[in-house]
Amino acid sequence: MTGRERLRAAYRGRKVDRLPWAPIVDAGTLRDYAPSVRERGPHRFVAELGGDVLCRSCALFKTECAEVEVSARMVGDERVVEHRTPVGTLREALKLSSSGQWRYVQHLLNTPEDFRVFRFMLEHTRFTADYSAFDRVSAEVGQHGIIAPHCAATPVQELLQARMGVDGFAYALEDYRVEVEDLMALMHRKNLERYEIVAASPVEVAILCENTSTRMISPAIYERYSLGHVRDFVEVMHRRDKVAIVHMCGHVKDLLPLIAQTGLDGVDALTPPPTGNTTPHDAWRAIGDHLVIHGIWNPQHWLTCPEEELEGNLLRTLDGLRGRRFILCTAADGLPGIPYERFQAVARLVQKHGTPW
Repeated sequence: MTGRERLRAAYRGRKVDRLPWAPIVDAGTLRDYAPSVRERGPHRFVAELGGDVLCRSCALFKTECAEVEVSARMVGDERVVEHRTPVGTLREALKLSSSGQWRYVQHLLNTPEDFRVFRFMLEHTRFTADYSAFDRVSAEVGQHGIIAPHCAATPVQELLQARMGVDGFAYALEDYRVEVEDLMALMHRKNLERYEIVAASPVEVAILCENTSTRMISPAIYERYSLGHVRDFVEVMHRRDKVAIVHMCGHVKDLLPLIAQTGLDGVDALTPPPTGNTTPHDAWRAIGDHLVIHGIWNPQHWLTCPEEELEGNLLRTLDGLRGRRFILCTAADGLPGIPYERFQAVARLVQKHGTPW
């Protein structure tokens, strides 16, 4: 089977010839490699290893907001971004981490007045379908895999991850509950516009990028707000016969009964202990055997361990999974400096122990 055939079969519950292996590799991963490797890009890197390419990024629409002027400048070691509107200006600041990723040091939303300006921004934002990038990226991926783009996070997760931060969201929900709930309702309506465009596109699989974890929200918060928003995403995708996957890479075990109510088809980056707290078997028991799982292989078990331990670690990871709807994802996104030989070693072991599946 080709990578494309293998992944499509895995998502649709058909038999595959070997364990699907879709390592998470991006430009950051290749940062310290030779220019010739960087220029070929992550998709060719994975394909040449014999992996299955799961492309998570492909623009499917244009975003326009003529009433908002956005500017960015460096202030010391911080990148300050300003959003100027006729009703006010919002600012956020980010700092570059040692891993090469930008981290928020000042969030966009802090007061009810900020909410008012942000509402203006949302109300004047327009999304227009543009599938031209799909043809280009699809040609690049070829028969080695599929395109499964990340979709906009639900309001709770967007506010937690980017707009307010965990503490800011928690305090605002307590102090300004009505204002926050009204804002989230508008955010969800705008998200639905984007979900409809993705669902109407040529992609077969879409990933809602949630980062759900009880380290950030309680089951009560998830049930009150996120559950319905995720369910709406799933229903939009299902109306177009798309596979609806939700990215949840943290502690989700206590949320599984609620997650089951969303009707999702799969979980992306399900993370077992010690990094997370949820095994594939936990998810299948709570949600059902139909669930497709992108299972994270903990970096301790393939990246930082002695190479002679790799084989045993993989066999323990795959214990009880053979024949199940499971895609192995060796997580390395944004992490540079991984020896190429380590990727090669994993590829050999997948070939050795992943067949038949």
